[in-house]
Amino acid sequence: MEATGKLYVYALDTVGGGFTRIATINSGFIGVMGTEFDQDLNNLWVVCDDGCAGRSAVFNVDAVTKKFTSTNMYERPASMPNINNEGFAIAAATECVDNRKPAFWADDANTAGYSLRSGNVPCSNTVMPPPVVPEFPLGALSAAAVTLLALGALWVLRRRNSGVAA
Repeated sequence: MEATGKLYVYALDTVGGGFTRIATINSGFIGVMGTEFDQDLNNLWVVCDDGCAGRSAVFNVDAVTKKFTSTNMYERPASMPNINNEGFAIAAATECVDNRKPAFWADDANTAGYSLRSGNVPCSNTVMPPPVVPEFPLGALSAAAVTLLALGALWVLRRRNSGVAA
C-alpha cells in the first residue's frame, strides 16, 4: 500500500482460516498511509500523507460493475498543515450533528506536539464537502497526554486485576 498506492482487498475464511484476494484497487496516490471503512455509508476512505499533500479519496462499490470506484477526491483540510498523517478514523453515524461526524488523523511525527487531530466529515453521501479540521487542534491530544492516559489506564487495570482497590 505505502510503496505502490494500491489497496489489496481480501475475503477472510472464518471457518478454514484462509483468505482470498478479491480486488486490487489503484488509489490514484503514490502511497496509501491510512484506510477507514465508514460502515454507515459504505464508503472506503483512502488517505495519503504529506507525500501527496494530505489528500484523501472516497471509494464505493459500483452497483453495475461491482468494483470499487473513486467517488470523491479531497485536498487536505485547509486548516491542517501538510503533515505526516499515517492513520485515519471516523466516528459512527450516532455521533452526527448538523450532518457532520467526528474524524481523527494520526500524525506519527507528533507535529507541534500533537499526535492526534480531530475534525469532521459529512454524515451523508448526498452532500460531500471536504473534511474540516479546526484551525487549532483543540480536540487533539499531545503524545505525552496519550502516553499518560494509556499508563493511567494500565495502572487501573493492573490494580483491578490484582484485587487492590484503585
